[in-house]
Amino acid sequence: MQRDALDFITDPEGEWMALLACGHTQHVRHRPPLVERPWTQTQAGRRQMVGTQFNCVKCVSMEAPAGLNEYSATPWFDEISIPAGLRKDHSTKRGVWGRIEVVMGELTYEVTAPFVHEQVLSAGSDGWIPPEAVHHVMPVGAVQFRVHFLR
Repeated sequence: MQRDALDFITDPEGEWMALLACGHTQHVRHRPPLVERPWTQTQAGRRQMVGTQFNCVKCVSMEAPAGLNEYSATPWFDEISIPAGLRKDHSTKRGVWGRIEVVMGELTYEVTAPFVHEQVLSAGSDGWIPPEAVHHVMPVGAVQFRVHFLR
């Protein structure tokens, strides 16, 4: 999933990493002859690369970044009260993660773009929604769930 680089930081070993809009980091090492990224070696070079997109494999694997803070949550929904908007494709905003919490029954959660992922969530299991991923949910019988929003 393509994500904009917001900044560049170093890891504990001094290796450069891109800080991505999704909250993940990705190493951008300069290790010739295998990896040529000379722009990482200067502040001006890194500054020019802010806004460049990098493929975030952690988003595709539905791995939420550390340090997220919840700022909102939906009311509890059941198979009857699920808003129509959640049953059709929609997405969260840039930088906003969702966590689907199911406390009863089962819910099908499907991501349709920019990658495809389908998961049946049951009581006690959470589903993570990466920022800007197009998705929808469908009940599998009786269900009770809500969505938490984090950034």
